[in-house]
Amino acid sequence: MGQLLDQAFMMGFRKHRIVFLVAALAATMAVIAPLFLIAGCRTLQQTPQELRARETLRAMTRGGVLPGEDAVARIEADYPRTTAGALASMVHARIKLKANDFTGAATLLDSSAITGYTTIGDYALWMRAGALDQANRRVEARAAYEKLARDFPGSLRARDAMLRDAQYLMQDSQFAAVPIVLKQLTTKDDGTALLLSAKAYEQSGNSNGALPAYRRIYFFAPASAEAGEAATSPFPGQRDGRIAGAPRHCRRECQKICGCDGCLDGHTDAGGRSTCGSYVQLRACVWSRETVDAGAQHRR
Repeated sequence: MGQLLDQAFMMGFRKHRIVFLVAALAATMAVIAPLFLIAGCRTLQQTPQELRARETLRAMTRGGVLPGEDAVARIEADYPRTTAGALASMVHARIKLKANDFTGAATLLDSSAITGYTTIGDYALWMRAGALDQANRRVEARAAYEKLARDFPGSLRARDAMLRDAQYLMQDSQFAAVPIVLKQLTTKDDGTALLLSAKAYEQSGNSNGALPAYRRIYFFAPASAEAGEAATSPFPGQRDGRIAGAPRHCRRECQKICGCDGCLDGHTDAGGRSTCGSYVQLRACVWSRETVDAGAQHRR
């Protein structure tokens, strides 16, 4: 009997010891975890002085006013590797831009502290790319736009950065690279990106690439400004004469949209182009039919 009691006691002791160890470990982690969080999150490393520097900077720039360069440079120097210092660099860069010192602004914005200690690293890259562009340092400007699009894909400036990158490529006659750079946007049927891609294909003599890009604008962005520009571009203009022979199903689609057959009958502007609201859709319909017919002929 005594032996059974001893065994029961030892089992209970071991069980309680395990519970104790688990509880002790949890308590230890509760103490240590905040230290890891503080070490790993730069924004938590704040001092009363740094917070006051932020307030000072905020007061200096209230209402969009730019303060004196010396005052901002002082905050920048006194609080390196802090949010206050990084924001001071941004304000300092704005002062440089206003003074047309584009190289100086680009240098100030080339700081890892801005990305590391603020949440506006994408805006800093956008400002830097613009400053480099103004300084006629196109290669570096392109690299900054590409970095913005790559490192901050969710940024409100990511789309603009990709479009600017593509425009640089167009200016440098690197037409084959444009559709690649804009692929993320064209897959979403972005009208501006589709038009740039279509023009790039056209400039490189790739009609098989240009025609689908123009057609996608007509199908998926018919009310956009790009659709209007595409309608007057030289490449699709070569097919305007085919509209008169539009298939019946295309005419019916036209009538469904505008309630008339004006795409074909008399509704034209001074340049002879149709002013009917569904003209773009009609031509897309005709182009689509031509492409199918051409493909069937090729397979024969």
